[in-house]
Amino acid sequence: MKLPLSALLLACAPAFAHAAAPVQATITMRDPGALEVSYRIPPACTALEFRTADMQPNATVPLRDDWRAADDCTALENGRIVRKQAACTTLRLRVPASARDVDRIYPWAYPVEKGLYVHTDVYAVTDACGPVDWTFEAPGGTVVVDGAMTAERGTRAAGTGADHMPTVLIQEPFRAMEGRRVHADARFAPETLQRLNATVAGAARQLAQDMPGIPFTVPFTLAAPSTPPAWRGDIANHTVLRLSFPSAPGPTQDGVLLRFLPHEIAHLLQPTAWHDAWQDDEATIHEGGAEFLRVAATAQLGWLDRAALKDALETAVNGCAVSADGKPWKAMGDRGWGESPYQCGLAFYAIGLSAGGTDHPLLRLRDYIRKARDGERTDFVQDIECGGTKDCTPRWLPRLAGSEPLDAVLLDYTRQPGALLRTTDAWSPAMATMFAFRHLRRLMAADCGGAARTYEEEASVRIGAGPRCGTLRAGMEIVKAEGLPLFGNAAGVKASVAACQAHGKTTLGLRDGTSVTVPCGGGVGLPAHLYAVDDARAAALLK
Repeated sequence: MKLPLSALLLACAPAFAHAAAPVQATITMRDPGALEVSYRIPPACTALEFRTADMQPNATVPLRDDWRAADDCTALENGRIVRKQAACTTLRLRVPASARDVDRIYPWAYPVEKGLYVHTDVYAVTDACGPVDWTFEAPGGTVVVDGAMTAERGTRAAGTGADHMPTVLIQEPFRAMEGRRVHADARFAPETLQRLNATVAGAARQLAQDMPGIPFTVPFTLAAPSTPPAWRGDIANHTVLRLSFPSAPGPTQDGVLLRFLPHEIAHLLQPTAWHDAWQDDEATIHEGGAEFLRVAATAQLGWLDRAALKDALETAVNGCAVSADGKPWKAMGDRGWGESPYQCGLAFYAIGLSAGGTDHPLLRLRDYIRKARDGERTDFVQDIECGGTKDCTPRWLPRLAGSEPLDAVLLDYTRQPGALLRTTDAWSPAMATMFAFRHLRRLMAADCGGAARTYEEEASVRIGAGPRCGTLRAGMEIVKAEGLPLFGNAAGVKASVAACQAHGKTTLGLRDGTSVTVPCGGGVGLPAHLYAVDDARAAALLK
């Protein structure tokens, strides 16, 4: 029997219609103080397990220590959401707003003006009970899912990447928010927001000029004051840019914005996923690349003069060498965390792009990024040091990432004609400040059971809250060591290290004029070698 077309379509409809996934996850903000997170589960499902494959081991424990079950159906146990009663069909959690930061984890309930920034990565569960559909709700307000703005409610089906997606929930009507692409806290001064907008626009124009043929758009941007004062930022999925920085306007704020924002904008040029021979070190490629693009763009815009360009590269190279502590780079246990991927990554890009290939360094970098964005297999070592140059074999990047001690490779590199680096005995003010910050983090770790939570100011370090310490206390602002200024001058660092080596302890001077004596622990020392950058060679990277 031949059926009419309408009957055929009706018969086939169930095969094409979207069927709800077995698990329905809903994230709701009724007020900016907390989130309601619920999971409707199928009858056979007794527990959901959070995904942690892309997170640093043990990082999720402190992340969820203030999450609570929201009803008698639910228990939160060791990274699992457990159904307590067989008749329950929905598991519910209450997650309070939190401005805490965990390295390499996107914010999970971050306070913004009249709302919360939420990244689904920390709420994503394995598929043991089936795929997950997502709903995001801000009753009476506005929802921004992966950069797309809707009124009150947004949804994403399983398989659309919703388990790794930025979302913003705002208690402001959609009619007032529609078309707005920046959501900033009212505590920021108007001149700060003008500086923010001008810096983002200028960096975007310069990066587009440096990387022709790589399209990108400026994302939905959030700006919130940091408490305590610190500088944080991230871009998720190229669609949401989160910025957190001190609200007080002035030269310090302006200077840091000029360094901070271009790095985040540079990430927009990069692929959301790399398929590189260095896949295990994606953080170094990702953050180091954004740092190099940041340095290049700000130098070309005149925001970074020739001396500051030299300082930026020297800080990266020496910071990386000190982190390696005489070992090969691959032997660094923290090479993918903290400052290491930024400093080592910038150093590797600068050395690789200044060697090898005959094409323009920025265009070589452009071609590498474009290949990665097109989903092609890339090879950081080959593509950065040689690019499209025929008969070119990379020489330095394979060794820097090989089995030789990093410092030994850098020393050998300085002996080559035309090298970007040379050895030096002089500590520049920027280099001395970098070593002071590192020295204080080691001292804090020795005093605080291995924990080090510090906030870097222009010429001081403030101790952060959280760790249990012997002598140091949250809020202490350190400005001196052994009676000498600690920042911008090598004397304070050298005196403190000498005291550690002679007595196992050192005296730190605080902003209020008092002092404390702290134990040094192990691993406190000075670098075996210092490296200076040839500023003419550095400038040639950008021309």
